[in-house]
Amino acid sequence: IFAAISILCLGLLLLGQFRSRGEHLALLALLLLASIMHSSHLLVNTLIVLSFGLIALWQRLFKRGLVQRKHWLVATTVVLSSWVVLPSIQAGFGGGFTISRASPAFLMARLCETGILDEYLARNCTPETNYKLCAFRDKLPNDAIAFMWDGNSPYNQTGGLEANTAEYRSIIRAILASPHYYPYLLNEAVQATLRQLTHIGYGDGLVPFRENTNPYWKVQRFSGYELKKYMSS
Repeated sequence: IFAAISILCLGLLLLGQFRSRGEHLALLALLLLASIMHSSHLLVNTLIVLSFGLIALWQRLFKRGLVQRKHWLVATTVVLSSWVVLPSIQAGFGGGFTISRASPAFLMARLCETGILDEYLARNCTPETNYKLCAFRDKLPNDAIAFMWDGNSPYNQTGGLEANTAEYRSIIRAILASPHYYPYLLNEAVQATLRQLTHIGYGDGLVPFRENTNPYWKVQRFSGYELKKYMSS
């Protein structure tokens, strides 16, 4: 919902559709809040304000007075500041100055789903690399969701986020640095983009999360007294 909120806020701010300074500040605050709700919002909102600025310059919207340059500059400043605000919040809670601590895990899940991870492990599973994932080469999940959330996935069996971040970053860097994988990455990027623009996963994720799943573990750990209610929901 915050993706839509941030885009609507940008529309009002860039077109100057606010009635007072207080309303202006409220929209800016809401834009900042919506921008830091998800890492993808940072990129989407940045692309929107920069594209809007380029179009406004090209079409001379600023000079013609159809759009106020100061409105664009203020909105752009707030959007760009979100790239600093979100990592600062992470650092304040002890997670380090980063957009998302879980990015390596999600990227690895995607590489697993595309088959690129299997290709990499086939070429690089040696005693020297000593990757934990090598022991699971014949058991890699078929999709990213299973890699991340299935209790029996290699990711969860080897300790989850903290235990795997260094290894996953190493593998991702090696793949991105090797031209051998560029055709695979380009092909998957094009396919995934077209698929995402034309498909909606209606009901995606609406399955029971019972024993040996991440939600079960969290309810058990933090709200054990509600576990029976959870299991019967």
